[in-house]
Amino acid sequence: MSQQRECLTATGASNPSRPLSVVCLHGFGMSASTMAHQMRRAREALSGDVRFTFLDGPLTVEARPLAGVVPSPPESPRAWWTVARGSGGARVLQGVADSLRVICAADAAERAAHGSGFAGIVGFSQGAALAHLACSLRRDEGPLPDLRHVALVSGYPFGGYLHEDGV
Repeated sequence: MSQQRECLTATGASNPSRPLSVVCLHGFGMSASTMAHQMRRAREALSGDVRFTFLDGPLTVEARPLAGVVPSPPESPRAWWTVARGSGGARVLQGVADSLRVICAADAAERAAHGSGFAGIVGFSQGAALAHLACSLRRDEGPLPDLRHVALVSGYPFGGYLHEDGV
């Protein structure tokens, strides 16, 4: 058994006919297809063992060129939320609840298609912060009740922000 398969077996993907299902959340100004492209080598190495689903953030934002990131084909940059100034100068996150609904809808579709929801989540930058929030919510009431595996890359905490919709 390869080292990769041993790791997957140890973490819960022991049934080769049922791959580990993982949802992936891009960073600010990126998109699902950009993240899928950046993760192409991991997807190739894990094909058959892991089923990746890449989600787009619900908000379109202004393009900001990133070093070494060239979307192919060109597309609208996305975000999971934006920051606005509220009363008294407080920073308010707008779009968090909509983003959690996107994750919930994808999990429901995964459950309908494959019999269970996402077992793993990968988040990059803003997507990592959102993944952290999703993991922080109560397991039985949160957006990902089947979640067992988490990978957060270059994320940051939500501290110091108000959420426009009470999340």
